[in-house]
Amino acid sequence: MEILDFPEDCIEYGDFVFSSGIKSNVKYNGEKLVTKCDYLNYVLRRIQPSSHYVGVEKGGAYIAMAARTRNPSRLSIATKKETELFGERPTGLWTLIDDVITTGDSLRRAIKLIGDIPDRIIVLADRRKEKEKICGVEVTPLYKVKPSHLL
Repeated sequence: MEILDFPEDCIEYGDFVFSSGIKSNVKYNGEKLVTKCDYLNYVLRRIQPSSHYVGVEKGGAYIAMAARTRNPSRLSIATKKETELFGERPTGLWTLIDDVITTGDSLRRAIKLIGDIPDRIIVLADRRKEKEKICGVEVTPLYKVKPSHLL
């Protein structure tokens, strides 16, 4: 299945500092993207059914909630700073979802908080130059990032 470029109308330019601490003059706005029906439908068509979705706050949580409406299953939300898990702790096969990653640290913290490895990790966009696995799991981006926007 073809992966589309991240929509231009959801890319912002300015001075940004991300939760990872990385600074950039470009922001891929996942929260804005999921408010647009056509983009959200594209995202939902690419998320496989799962018995449990865990979304990383905020953007990942929005996506996980939307995925759950398409595929009724359990839902949990992990806070970015590894302090709380809302909902039940997943067991068995589960999917971890975030919007845009720059280092993967939010995903690692969520996995540590849960204490178990997901079978899938899905993100809207992966801005990392080095696309290493997170805790041994391949990260699946749903949109492409411009090479000049990698961090």
